[in-house]
Amino acid sequence: MDPITQALMMAAASKSKQPRWVIGGVSGLLMSSDDAETWASQSSPTSADWQAGTFSPALGKFVMVGATSGGNARAIYSEDGENWSTASVPSRPGLVAVAAGRSGTFTFVDSLVAIYNGSSTRNIVSTDGETWANGSYALGGPNNWSAVCAAKNSGYLAVRAATDSNANVYGGQATNDAWAAQTASLKGLWYDICYSPDIGLAVAVGEAGVTNRIMTSAGTTGSYESWTARTPPSGSDGWMSICCGKGRFVGMSYAKSMVSMDGVTWSAYSMPNTASRYWQKVTYGDGKFVATGLNSSITTTYVAVSDDGQTWDEVASFSGAGAPIVYGEI
Repeated sequence: MDPITQALMMAAASKSKQPRWVIGGVSGLLMSSDDAETWASQSSPTSADWQAGTFSPALGKFVMVGATSGGNARAIYSEDGENWSTASVPSRPGLVAVAAGRSGTFTFVDSLVAIYNGSSTRNIVSTDGETWANGSYALGGPNNWSAVCAAKNSGYLAVRAATDSNANVYGGQATNDAWAAQTASLKGLWYDICYSPDIGLAVAVGEAGVTNRIMTSAGTTGSYESWTARTPPSGSDGWMSICCGKGRFVGMSYAKSMVSMDGVTWSAYSMPNTASRYWQKVTYGDGKFVATGLNSSITTTYVAVSDDGQTWDEVASFSGAGAPIVYGEI
């Protein structure tokens, strides 16, 4: 096959992929959508509260991780976001975060890391999302780990929600050969972190009421030792989630989104119906940002969409407490 024909076939195959969003939540809640507006309930193969999720393009799989009512680790996987299977995981405390790795050229590789709080190494690893093993190297001495993301150079970055004297960011490699404390990271109640290959920057966001709630690092080869505090937008509060897309970062709080084109200068924008909504999570895919929120009784999940992270429309709601939202192409 000549190179031109091959390129055209690859482009056609790429365009034919189906966008899909998945929301996980309490009591095995699983919802899927092709447009982020119409949602269908899916069956969970095991009972758990889903705390985090990811999609690996290299594996073509969604992964959700969480905990049973007894606090034990659980993970499930799916190729379409609709039909789910239970993964084999080591006996560990409930999982709080998961990420799919990238290579140094920012193409995804078949590497997954999930994090828990408790004794031992605090991370488990997988190459297929189906069978997980204990990480070989410890993820920090303290607990309170809250999020993990893929970074450059086949790396991961994990953050803690704690203001103690321990390092709040650890960096690891895709093979999980080593996790290292990023000792110059800033103290704060960090809830989420993401890395943008387009902007070349990692951004962590956290709770108001402490000194730091936004920090950034451009990183060096295998290291993110240098972090800088950024000024949050006027009138903003604590930030629960952060994602990147369309050459920008978009963060989410209970009442506002915040947007930055460079990770340095941020602007805040109002979310819909904030008198009765608590917006929490945000992700990017298929040219739009999608956020999830809850009502005060934590019985209903709401979904809002935006083309730019600034102007939002509430487009859907359904019963149940949804938490992580994940985008993939199947």
